[in-house]
Amino acid sequence: TQTFRITKIYKVGDHYEAIATIFQNFCGYGSDGRARYCDTTRKNIKIYIIPEKTYEDGELKTYWTVKFGDVDVAETKGR
Repeated sequence: TQTFRITKIYKVGDHYEAIATIFQNFCGYGSDGRARYCDTTRKNIKIYIIPEKTYEDGELKTYWTVKFGDVDVAETKGR
């Protein structure tokens, strides 16, 4: 799997949302070890980027939590 891009980053209330596009490769092999089927699927994943505040050593620090939402299969191409 490889990440292609993260786009459409926008603020919603106290957090951010974005879309990550990834490509997932798949190959199915026969008992002889030869590839019988291969494809590449492009997926768009909704991402939530949430600031989290915590005290560490008496100092207020901000961390970012990333959560994944809906996954949309945009396209599958055989190879």
